[in-house]
Amino acid sequence: TVGHLMAKDANNEAYIEDEQRLRDTPLAIEQRILSVAEPDRRAFGPVEIVMEQEPGSSGVIVTDSFRRKLAGHTFIPQRSTGDKRERAKPLSAFAQGRHVKLVAAPWNHDLLNEFSAFPTPGVHDDRVDAASGGFARLTGKRTLTAY
Repeated sequence: TVGHLMAKDANNEAYIEDEQRLRDTPLAIEQRILSVAEPDRRAFGPVEIVMEQEPGSSGVIVTDSFRRKLAGHTFIPQRSTGDKRERAKPLSAFAQGRHVKLVAAPWNHDLLNEFSAFPTPGVHDDRVDAASGGFARLTGKRTLTAY
């Protein structure tokens, strides 16, 4: 599971402010999401929390559970549609124009390696998925989005 805190400024520059990446049990992942949401709100003000909603009734159950646990936050379940490569193209094009900035952090190296390797079969693409979804949500907005 990967989540990015992303922002877009008045000059239309996009920022990846933070990355949370975790491979663990569903309970540990839930605890991480909940533990990051409130500090983000205190630091940045209202933050949209966007979560991919998996298909079927189990996806609805999971996102409804998070909606309840994140009461007081703007929580948006979002269904992913289309091919991952197509979803990544807008972010890729914006980054090629040097309009995507990373806050210097230990996760930068791994993020850039995964972006560079995408879409190699068998290589993880969770970071690309999270950043592409966050960027899609930011398009046309000037708010912070955690995806």
